[in-house]
Amino acid sequence: SEVIEQEGRKLATILDNLPDGVILWDRDGEWRYANSAFCDIQETSQERLARLRRFDAMMDALLERGLIDEPFRVAALDRFRRADGEPKLRATMDGLWVEGAFHRLQDGSTLGVFRDITALKAQEFRLAEERDAAEQARAEAEAANQAKSTFLATMSHESRTPMNGVLGMLEVLEHQSMGMEQ
Repeated sequence: SEVIEQEGRKLATILDNLPDGVILWDRDGEWRYANSAFCDIQETSQERLARLRRFDAMMDALLERGLIDEPFRVAALDRFRRADGEPKLRATMDGLWVEGAFHRLQDGSTLGVFRDITALKAQEFRLAEERDAAEQARAEAEAANQAKSTFLATMSHESRTPMNGVLGMLEVLEHQSMGMEQ
């Protein structure tokens, strides 16, 4: 019995020190465990989870608090029922990006695993902005290069036209005999 208690404490210590949120419901959909990261990511408490107990009640409470809308609630209930491990990404009301998935375990219970990916999304947005800025700079450089090419072509034409006239006059003069006055 003491060995089981020690192993239980060790497991709880490990789970509570994971950066990912972990929550477990039994095969009847009753809440059994949530680590502290889950509570942090989902902005909830062990007390609230213990009070609500069931996943559908948790979704109803989030809907009532205005933290999710009805289509999200319906989709979440469907994902929970399927528990196929398919990750779902969502933005929370306070700006966090959370990726979560439900997994059906062999005993019929459901494991939820949630990860705060806000830093990754911020980096993704930053890289997209940098890519857009680089694309804009490339477009501006191409426009400047085109303007330079047009200017040089125009200047070349403007320089050649009078020179062709001068060369033509010299050729005409070359084929004529020149008098004293010329």
